[in-house]
Amino acid sequence: MKRYVLGVSGSSGSGKSEILKKLSNKINSNLISIISQDNYYKKRDSQSIDLNGFHNFDLPESIDKTKFYNDIIKLISGNNVEYFEYNYNNPQLKSVKKKIVSNQIIIVEGLFIFHYKKIDSLFNSRVFIDAELNLMIKRRLDRDLNERGYDKNDVEYRYKNHVVPAFKKFTEPYKNESDLIIKNDKSIELSVSKLENFLMNDFNKYKSRFS
Repeated sequence: MKRYVLGVSGSSGSGKSEILKKLSNKINSNLISIISQDNYYKKRDSQSIDLNGFHNFDLPESIDKTKFYNDIIKLISGNNVEYFEYNYNNPQLKSVKKKIVSNQIIIVEGLFIFHYKKIDSLFNSRVFIDAELNLMIKRRLDRDLNERGYDKNDVEYRYKNHVVPAFKKFTEPYKNESDLIIKNDKSIELSVSKLENFLMNDFNKYKSRFS
């Protein structure tokens, strides 16, 4: 049977990665594979610089979309993928080599996956994770300050000048074209359940076509 491919997008801070992490813990690990756009950022010196001298990592061209696409194709073809985990362009963090095993369900996650037409064409279904802007900003601040050790002023500047404009231009326009929109404002467990129910129902319909 051909692989079933689900695209999951949404703004930075919407909770995409956390939802998928919890989902992968609920579903049989031999059934699901997750590949994230975050692990395909180009090196810092290849990123665009704005008028104030800040590197902008929130543009579609900040991603090595050719390698990203090729690795998705490998998974769809039944081949495993090895990659170096993204270290947030922090030279103090060692990039760790990891492996994705090709399973029947392949979930592709990222900000720009619906904007990249070649990648978007691979999806059987699309899910958009949404949340209130103030909550997404808070989540992003908490993550970048506490988990990644970024400077508070830098984080606030980038969210206002990079993240929000990019979301409005390259991510939000595809929201209403999605097969499911999940509002992840309150219980993340509820969001995980909604995604799990949609995914398994859709996958079973897809699977029945090959039986």
